[in-house]
Amino acid sequence: MFLSSFIEEVNKISNLTLKVEPQERFKKIYEELWIDFDSIFPLNFNFMVCDGSKGVTEFQGGIKVLYARALVHFFKAQTFMDKFVENKIFVDHLLQKEDSYMKAVELIALKKALEKVDDVLAIYDGSLYPTFPLSALNNKKIAKAKIEEFKALVALYKQSYEKNQVLVGLCKDSNVSYIRARALIEQLKVENPKLGEEISKQIYPSRIAKKLRKMVEDEANENIKKLLESYCCEFELKTSDEEVFSNLNLKPGFTTPLILAPQTLYLEAKYEEKRNWWNSIFRDKMIKSKNDFLREIANLLDEIYSLPPLATICWKPHHGLEVYRVDIAGWSLRIKEKSGDLTENIFIKNEEILKYCKEVVAKLNTLSSTPTVLKPLTDVDSLVRIDNSIYRSVYEPILINALKKAGLKAKLRKRRFREILLRRMS
Repeated sequence: MFLSSFIEEVNKISNLTLKVEPQERFKKIYEELWIDFDSIFPLNFNFMVCDGSKGVTEFQGGIKVLYARALVHFFKAQTFMDKFVENKIFVDHLLQKEDSYMKAVELIALKKALEKVDDVLAIYDGSLYPTFPLSALNNKKIAKAKIEEFKALVALYKQSYEKNQVLVGLCKDSNVSYIRARALIEQLKVENPKLGEEISKQIYPSRIAKKLRKMVEDEANENIKKLLESYCCEFELKTSDEEVFSNLNLKPGFTTPLILAPQTLYLEAKYEEKRNWWNSIFRDKMIKSKNDFLREIANLLDEIYSLPPLATICWKPHHGLEVYRVDIAGWSLRIKEKSGDLTENIFIKNEEILKYCKEVVAKLNTLSSTPTVLKPLTDVDSLVRIDNSIYRSVYEPILINALKKAGLKAKLRKRRFREILLRRMS
């Protein structure tokens, strides 16, 4: 019964038409961003890798417990030197935004590890670009989680900046389209400066497509209408930067670095009006808010945006397998500008910055043994990962006992009892 209904659903997929291939003229735009580069750096540099994992337990009444742990391995040249472990337990009623809490623990661990060394390449498993969800404006649970994350990020950023350490975030799976969107905007500026400027303060392809559709409806000139229609179709594609550059069959290398302006600028309703972070409506609203959490977040973002911005690239390792998103701290590329002074994302083609970017990529190539992306990071991931059965049988009973000692009933949710019962019967 279940198999037949499943097959029916699978058959429906074949009837879907998903447009994921860019038009030929736009493929050339993306290709022009690519820098062929397969050099490998001598393995005589210090590096460290950081990853984390979590376990979650929910109780009747809405209490949720999150156990997060992080592991950092430090290597001097090829030799393993030390490990740093961070553990933290978060308990709250209807706790939300678990990933922010876990990220905070990972960033704290990485900061502690970086205290021990100066000249080092620090690799974090994930994005280092600070993002703020609009839901946090009206949800204190989410705002509380983002505060934990931003506090840890501020501490890591400041220390890394002051010690001039190379800080990198590696995303093995990323759905963002920052590079693709900016490349299209830059090209539209060339073909029609006025229209290109109108959409240049946006980052999300779906929003840009929506605005362009409105322009198409209002445009009387057939040539401009045809131009806008082609861009509309390209912006409407549901494809990420990683997917675009993976499908282009390029040689090993990386894209021209894209300097990322504060993500909060793209959350404003009047994004067409170019403002930096300091003059943004969003910051003004948060600073003047009666919500203590929002004021604290604004102050933390002030500290983050007082430092150089992140640069993001798509990178294909020297072995040519897969494409990954890499975030690189601006100070690691000798970028001087403050992130908060930027009004939009910009491509950087400065030779000095590209030289430092190539050095980072060469080191990443060194650590990428075929067919893995980064062998040391894969090793850390396997060690820090929490096995679900071990968490349920070992960690969870300890948590329950501690909560009961603290005066809570700590009764597992009914579905957990069902899971336990079914497991014992199988």
